[in-house]
Amino acid sequence: MGPDKWDELLDKRTGGEFEKEWIRVNELLVLENKQWPGLEKAFLKLSGLTKQHEIVDYISDDLELIYRGEIRKIKDEFLKRLSESYQNGIFPT
Repeated sequence: MGPDKWDELLDKRTGGEFEKEWIRVNELLVLENKQWPGLEKAFLKLSGLTKQHEIVDYISDDLELIYRGEIRKIKDEFLKRLSESYQNGIFPT
């Protein structure tokens, strides 16, 4: 996928419902200081594969959010959709 397509996907996430929901869930989990043990390794691997570091930042943040939700056993529809998107190989927007 080229940079223009990634920019288009990032634009879909910014300023709309996705961003509002992401912030809402992040605020629920803000006190959780646990970090997914594989985050740094995944970040470096994805950065090397994609050469799209900005996208990898978003993906890392999403994976961290999913991990913190699972640790806290949060039942949230947004977290469920976020996780399912990645499980299906889709960048969530």
